[in-house]
Amino acid sequence: MQRWKLRRELNRIRQQLQAIPEFFYEPLLRRWHDARRSVRLRTSDGLAPQTDKVAIYLIYQPQGLQASTLLACRHLRAQGYSPLVISNSPLSDRDRERLSSESWRVVERPNFGYDFGGYRDGILLLEDWSVRPSSLILMNDSIWFPTREHDETLSRLESLPSGFCGVLTLGSDAYSRHPRHREPFLGSFFLLFKAEALKHPGFRRFWREYRSTSNKYKTIRRGERGLSNAMREAGFEGASLFRNEDFHDHVGKLSFNELLAMLHGIATVDLVLKEEIRQTLERFETAILPLEESDAARLRQLILDATRKSNIFSTAPICMLDHFGISFVKKSKDPQNLAGLEKIVEFMTAGGLRTVLSAEVREEIQHAVSGGVPNRAGI
Repeated sequence: MQRWKLRRELNRIRQQLQAIPEFFYEPLLRRWHDARRSVRLRTSDGLAPQTDKVAIYLIYQPQGLQASTLLACRHLRAQGYSPLVISNSPLSDRDRERLSSESWRVVERPNFGYDFGGYRDGILLLEDWSVRPSSLILMNDSIWFPTREHDETLSRLESLPSGFCGVLTLGSDAYSRHPRHREPFLGSFFLLFKAEALKHPGFRRFWREYRSTSNKYKTIRRGERGLSNAMREAGFEGASLFRNEDFHDHVGKLSFNELLAMLHGIATVDLVLKEEIRQTLERFETAILPLEESDAARLRQLILDATRKSNIFSTAPICMLDHFGISFVKKSKDPQNLAGLEKIVEFMTAGGLRTVLSAEVREEIQHAVSGGVPNRAGI
């Protein structure tokens, strides 16, 4: 087992063991936080106007505000949304001023409950302020968004037929014993709720009853999965811009040359697959061979094997950006995601990336690849 996988598994076990004492003291922390929310949350008014559409933007940037955060706020404003920025770390006076210039309001809170703790506080604040938006975005800074100018992601989401939408549908867990954990769910790094979902009692009930936790795995189960389950029970089957099946369908339609080109853009940290990809590219690009039907099938299987082992956003980042027009790049510093970022930089340098990334995003990706640790808030 590679070291990073061992560390990941050890951290998962640590979180599971930590859940035992948390069962006893976390309810006390939640009650204490709720009772003192007015004291623990610091709110600053921004310069952006209030509209009938609100975006709760959760950030965690203790090392200083990133330029891409301001880019995201400007983009949200241009699309008619009022950014309500929730910071899970204290802001310097300078960063608070910069954020306020591009936001409707800025809220600083303790880092309790990961993203969903901040989302919940933001939604409860909207109720306190008697703000009832016609459309609500929940997003966090575990992604770069938008990655390019003139992005149409928000209009694409707003045109989806469901009242509960997201960018990515994540697969079900076929090995879970709990039937609710086998349901597909929307990635919580970017969600859109339309008026009909916001008005439904199920939406308000979820956030009133949500049990904030600073345990990553419980947050995924209660928050990310739990929210999709709650909205499904309320009658809102989550719609998304992308499902893994879309990628599989796309790969199935490609010609040999198109598959070969795609294989160049695949990133993997699986050493066996990495060597197979290298040998396959070498074989088909340095020798003149009569092509057989099995050759295309082999390329197709290699691509699917690589993307099945890890999320497609990090294993096929070039396809996500150039073919599917997904304007998100994950900031995660885990080795697989860093491999995906390295692939983006490689294609940018060689001129092989058709998508023109914004200067802020391009610079921060290059910084992450060169050893900088990206700030992120995501679970």
